[in-house]
Amino acid sequence: MHGRWVLGFVYEKSASVIMSKLWGVATALQMAWHSGIPKLTVESDSKIAFESLENPFFCI
Repeated sequence: MHGRWVLGFVYEKSASVIMSKLWGVATALQMAWHSGIPKLTVESDSKIAFESLENPFFCI
């Protein structure tokens, strides 16, 4: 089953690549929460970003 695109965002901020990826994932989760979306799929091309979210002791 395929979902549908709901919303997106663009934000220009000066930061490292990994911090930008983490900021993007955190913002997507926050937007979903405030929009009342109970389930969502977050996609990112950054394996490091997801590993650091899944494991708080993951070192970059």
